[in-house]
Amino acid sequence: MTSDDFQRLARRAARQAAYKESEEHFRRDIVYASNGFPTLGQLFAGAMPAGGTVTEDARRWTSDLLNSAIGKQLSDALKDALELLGSEPCPRYAEEVEALALQEGKFNPNIALEDLCGEIADRATLYGAMLANPQAAARAVALLSDTLHSYAHVAQSDPVAVREIAVTMLQCVALCQRDLVPPIDLELIPSWQLTRSTARRVLEMIASVAAPPEELLRAADPPDDKYADARVIPDDSPVPGFVDARHPTRVVLPTALESKKPAGAARALVGQALPLHRMPDITVLGEHLVARRPWLATQIARILGTLAGRDTVAVPNLLLVGAPGTGKTELARDIAEGLGVPTVVYGCAGIADSSISGTSKQWSTARLSLFTQLLVDNQSGDGIVILDELDKSGATGGHNGSLREAIVAVGELSARRRFFDLGVDGVVDISGVSLVATANDVASLRGPLLDRFAVVEIPGPRRQDLPIVARGIIEKMRSEMGDGRWLGDLDAAELDSLSSWRGGSIRPLRRAVEHLVALRSDRRFAH
Repeated sequence: MTSDDFQRLARRAARQAAYKESEEHFRRDIVYASNGFPTLGQLFAGAMPAGGTVTEDARRWTSDLLNSAIGKQLSDALKDALELLGSEPCPRYAEEVEALALQEGKFNPNIALEDLCGEIADRATLYGAMLANPQAAARAVALLSDTLHSYAHVAQSDPVAVREIAVTMLQCVALCQRDLVPPIDLELIPSWQLTRSTARRVLEMIASVAAPPEELLRAADPPDDKYADARVIPDDSPVPGFVDARHPTRVVLPTALESKKPAGAARALVGQALPLHRMPDITVLGEHLVARRPWLATQIARILGTLAGRDTVAVPNLLLVGAPGTGKTELARDIAEGLGVPTVVYGCAGIADSSISGTSKQWSTARLSLFTQLLVDNQSGDGIVILDELDKSGATGGHNGSLREAIVAVGELSARRRFFDLGVDGVVDISGVSLVATANDVASLRGPLLDRFAVVEIPGPRRQDLPIVARGIIEKMRSEMGDGRWLGDLDAAELDSLSSWRGGSIRPLRRAVEHLVALRSDRRFAH
């Protein structure tokens, strides 16, 4: 290596250290008590609302505020509006609270009350956006933009918080609408040069922290004397331990395992560089996913937003949380299929051991871990493991280990990079495996396990989504048939017969569609 290489690695390592420290601070700061509610700052940074819904969050927040000493000093009109918002959260009540709080906070001689009114107005604005009020969403974008500008000037060294606030802002952007607004006083508009310069600075900051830096990929640490082994390596020669940008690969089973003599297909792949999949066009993927699930446009945008700027497929640990039958597993499958990487769905319900981590070579039933096996079977350096119904797995502390403890052990990227696989009795690199889990509730997952996942709430489809959901069910039925060409789409009368479905779980609708298809067959044979 040349001295420039070592300087580049040193800068890269420094950025990794800063990012890791920021990640640790963020994970600590984003936590709130299970019986409490997140602060406004935590909501800005992507914390899930209390109880997983705006309704429960508003109930807890308004109750706590109205019972506090300072809350009792608010005007009766504002307290009445807060009580209505807590009992029946809706865009109209959120807007009323916002307007009253802004009015009451103006020129208030009590600084504490002025600050409180400002926070009440901002939280009500965010509630309005979360309740799909496009005007409130536009105001929330302005709030989040101001927050990002503050970070740009005073806290640029905290990249993870910036990243999550930017994601929330883009989430609100998607809820805005392009309608005309009343005339604006042109004298109050900042100059184009100023707004352009500020926006550019924010954009540069977001781009610099959009994705965590990859771990340094090297076979061994550089020598103490950085000039001792400096040499020029031909352009067409692979550098041991580094990913070739033209043909990215990863060595999953290092040459050190040759002495272990792993069994089966793993033996032939020892020391072999396995190909990595390049990231597809996530804009096209997003359009495809949203076309099939328009009610999840915001959630899909947030998930795919974490993939922006990556050269090869790598998905941060995701936990899709929602009620039964809302299509969480199908969404995970579609994302994995769209990314083009090998995938396996692992049903976690009832699993009470750590067999996912493999079985020791000391026994005749030696078996690779699920993660290594996925890569070996597909001769790939990357893949996705979908942990279905993770919340229904057995609790920790079992005689044969537990699935949850096994997932915690591979929850960090650094742990997956040097994972001890019992099946080969040695260290392997499964850092190319991404984890996507599904659950109905996160209450039982709190602690080290939940801390390793980014939680994305998956609501069920709405009543107006009936035609799209029904078409998706028909398409899946076609794919499961030997020849699905004879199965046509539902006609208007058939769709009308399904109008009693009110949204939510897709399962009862699937049963109804299957029944309609069966009736078609009956009519055909009858005639």
